Amino acid sequence: MTKKTTQTAATGGNSELFSIAICKENAESLSEALARIQGSAHADILCADDLLHFAGAAERRLENAGIAASYRAGAMLHVTPSGPSCTAYKYARLGTAVQLERKASAWTLVRAYRTKAWPRQIGRQQLTMTPRQKLLVLKNTMKAHGITVAEANVAVAMIAKAV
Repeated sequence: MTKKTTQTAATGGNSELFSIAICKENAESLSEALARIQGSAHADILCADDLLHFAGAAERRLENAGIAASYRAGAMLHVTPSGPSCTAYKYARLGTAVQLERKASAWTLVRAYRTKAWPRQIGRQQLTMTPRQKLLVLKNTMKAHGITVAEANVAVAMIAKAV
């Protein structure tokens, strides 16, 4: 486990940058890192199993998009907590958010921090791909649906005109 730096987040909590591979062998290191961020909190917290789940789900999304394992490095996953479901609850509550990055061999925990989540706020798992990964997704989708380059250019022009 390599802790790079600690900084104060806008919410008043800690934000730490890490470089810990997300795998079962590193479960203890991941748990320790999350414990430092979450402190004595007992609600809206994450554990190492949650990180394994997030990494596995992101890996499946990249695989289903047709991106070969050798091209998956550089993808980022940002996971934010959901807010309280009761609308009578007027205040934000703190939850743990994480940022994961796909390296050549595995997903790694890059950043963890506590952040506010408002009532009825939906938790998100935002997967961000590199430009090359986006091109591969478009190429695979065009091939799967029999879309030619000329047809794709017409569609892009129509979308640009509509916006």
